[in-house]
Amino acid sequence: MSGRETTVLTGILDSLLKRAYHDLTVLSELLPRKSDTDRKYEIVQFARRTRLLLIRLLALVKWAGNSESVQKCAEMSQALSRQSWLYIDTADQLVHLSRVSLVQACMPYCSLAMALDVLSTGTYPRLPLAIKEKVVVPSSLSQEEQLTAFRMLEGAIRRRLLKEGVPEAMITQRIRNGMVTFTVPYEFEVSMSLMSDDPIMFPWRLVELKILVANSLLDKPLLLHGNQLLYLHQLVQSRLFMDDNPLSNMYLCLHYFCLSLQLDCLWSQAIHMGGSNIKIEEYLCGQRLRIAYWCVSGSHQAPNAGLQAKTAPAATPCVTIVIDSGCLSKPFSITHSPPLPSECRLNLSSKSLSFEFLLAKCITLHSEVLLRDLMSVLKATSWEDKAVFEESSLCLKVLVPLVHASWTLLIGIDSRMGHFVASLEVDCLCASVKSALEMVEREVTNNMSSLPAQLTLLQCQLFLASVEEKARGWGLRVRPLPLLKPLPFPSDAKTLFVELRQLVYLVVTATPHPQFTDNYYILQVATTGDDPAIPQCFYMAISLEEIEPKEAVLNHMRAITVPRSGYVLKRKLEERGLDTDLIKRVCLQPQSATSPFTSLLCSQFSIHRLLTSLNNSGIHCHVLQLEYGSTCVQVHSLPQPETEANQLHDLLSQHLENCVLVPTSQGVECRVCKGLSDLVECRVLRG
Repeated sequence: MSGRETTVLTGILDSLLKRAYHDLTVLSELLPRKSDTDRKYEIVQFARRTRLLLIRLLALVKWAGNSESVQKCAEMSQALSRQSWLYIDTADQLVHLSRVSLVQACMPYCSLAMALDVLSTGTYPRLPLAIKEKVVVPSSLSQEEQLTAFRMLEGAIRRRLLKEGVPEAMITQRIRNGMVTFTVPYEFEVSMSLMSDDPIMFPWRLVELKILVANSLLDKPLLLHGNQLLYLHQLVQSRLFMDDNPLSNMYLCLHYFCLSLQLDCLWSQAIHMGGSNIKIEEYLCGQRLRIAYWCVSGSHQAPNAGLQAKTAPAATPCVTIVIDSGCLSKPFSITHSPPLPSECRLNLSSKSLSFEFLLAKCITLHSEVLLRDLMSVLKATSWEDKAVFEESSLCLKVLVPLVHASWTLLIGIDSRMGHFVASLEVDCLCASVKSALEMVEREVTNNMSSLPAQLTLLQCQLFLASVEEKARGWGLRVRPLPLLKPLPFPSDAKTLFVELRQLVYLVVTATPHPQFTDNYYILQVATTGDDPAIPQCFYMAISLEEIEPKEAVLNHMRAITVPRSGYVLKRKLEERGLDTDLIKRVCLQPQSATSPFTSLLCSQFSIHRLLTSLNNSGIHCHVLQLEYGSTCVQVHSLPQPETEANQLHDLLSQHLENCVLVPTSQGVECRVCKGLSDLVECRVLRG
C-alpha cells in the first residue's frame, strides 16, 4: 500500500459534489428544448447516476472507518510477496552457479617449492614484490650521491635559464641544493626546480613561494590565509606550464598580485588616517586609488581659489595611484591634481610603503607651488625685493618706520586644512595685530591678488602698535576718542589718539593706499557742555594742526641720540668771547621725567606756531636742534621799522646772534647771554 497512490477523502467528496452540480446545470439548460417525455427520462437518468455515486461514497466512508486492519493485511501480503521473491532469486542463483560457474572449477596445483622452503628452513621467503615496494623503505642516497645529483640538477637549471631568459626584475637569483631562488625585493621570493632537462616533458616545478609585501603600520610582512597562498601557488604553477616564456608569465602574475596587495595596503592606511580632511574618492581593487586631501566645508575654499576664480571653480587637490595594466612590469603611476611642475616627481618605494609619507610629500610640493604662485603675485610691487622663499615658507620683511626695524612675516600652508597661515617673529602681539594677521590669512586664502594690500594694512597695524607701546611706556594714555564729527582723514586711514594733557591729543595716522604714509597731528578738543541733545561722552574738535617736520617726533620716539648741534652754537659763542653759561643751561635742561614725549610735542607745536608767526611778519629765522631733543629759534634779521626806532633796531640787530628763543611750559622765552643789560630774559611771547 505504501507504493500505491493515495488520495484524501475530502477531495473525493468535493469532486463528487462538483460533478453532480455540473450535471444539474447542464440538465437545466437542455431540458427546455426537449419534449415532456424526454425531460422526464433525463431527470430519471440524472437521479440514478447521482444515487449510485452517493452509494459508492457511503461505502467508501464506512470502509475508511476500518482502514487500520486493512493496512495491516496489506503489509502482511507485501512481506509474503517479498519473501517469495527472495526464494525464487536464490534458486535462480544456485542454478546459474551449478550450470555455468562451477563447470570449469578445479583444485590448484600444489606449491612444492614453497612447501619445501617451509619444511626445510622453517621460513617463507617467496612473498610478492608488491609488498616490498609498499612496505619496505628504500635506502637513502649517500652524501656523495646527493652532491652529484645536486650538481647535475644545478647544471640543468643553468642551461634552462640560458635558453629561456630571466626578466630584468628577477636578476637576483641563487642556485643551491638543486633549486634556483628568485627574489624581487619587497615583493616576492620563489624557489623552483627541475625534474629533468627536457623542457617539454618536464617544466619548472614551484617548490616554495613567499610574499614579501609589508605594511608600514604593522612593520612586518602581511600574513595571507593558507587558502590564498595555495591558490596563488597553483596559479603560478599553471603559468609555469606555459610553453611561451614561463618565467616572464610567472613574474607578471606575481608582480601584479604584489602591486594589488600594495594598493590594498595604501587603501587600508588611508582609511586608518581618514578624517574630515582626507577622503577616498575612488578605489578599484587592483586598478586605481584616488584620495583627496584638504577637504573643507562648503563655506571655505581651496587655497588656490584666488588664482582660479577667473577660469574655473577651485577643485580639491587629490593624488591618484594607478596600476598600469598595459605594462605590468612598471611600478605605480602616481599623478597629482592640480598638476605639479615637471621637476616635481612623485614616487612610492616598495621598501617604505607608507601613504603618510606620500601624502606628506604631496602636501610639501603642492604647498611650495602655492607659495611660489603667491610670490609671483608680489612681482612689480614694492614688496618684491622683501620676499624670500625659505624652508617651505614665504619670508617677508615688514618695515616699521617708527623704530627703523623690520619684523619677519612668515606665510606658510597649514598641512592639515590647506589654508595660508601668517605669523610674526614677536613674543606677544596686541589684538589689532592679531586681527590683521587673521585678515591676511583669510583674504589671501580666498584671493591671492589681495596680498600686497593686506601687507600694507599689516604694516599700518604694526606701526600703530609700536606707537601705542612707546606711549604707554612713557605713562601716556591711549584711548579711542569719540568725536561728534569725523576728522578730515582718508576713509582707509588708521588713527591712534594719545592724550598729552587734558583735552590735547596727539593723533597718529597711517594710510595704506596708495602706499604706506604716516602723519602726526595735534588735536585740541572741548567737551559738549550741558547740551542735552548731545551725549556727554562725545567731544568737539577745536583745532587740528599737523606737526612738521615729523622726523623730530620719530627721532624722539626711536630713542636715538640726535646730532648735538647745541655744541655748534656753544662753540660759536666761545669764539666770539661771550659767556655760555646760559646757553649751556638751555641745552642741558632736563625734560619732564613723567612725560618727555608730551614736553617734546608741546615744544614742537609751540616752535611751529612761532615760526609761522615770525615768517608771516617778515622776520628771517631758523630752528636749532640741541642735545637731549631740545630746540630753539635763532633770528637772522629784523625788518626795517617804519617809525623812528632805528636806534633800537640797530641795537637788536647787533645782538641777534646772541639771542635765542626757547619754548617753555608757559610759552616762548627770548634769552640772551649775560652782559646785555637791555635784554636779559625778556618775555616776548606768551601762550
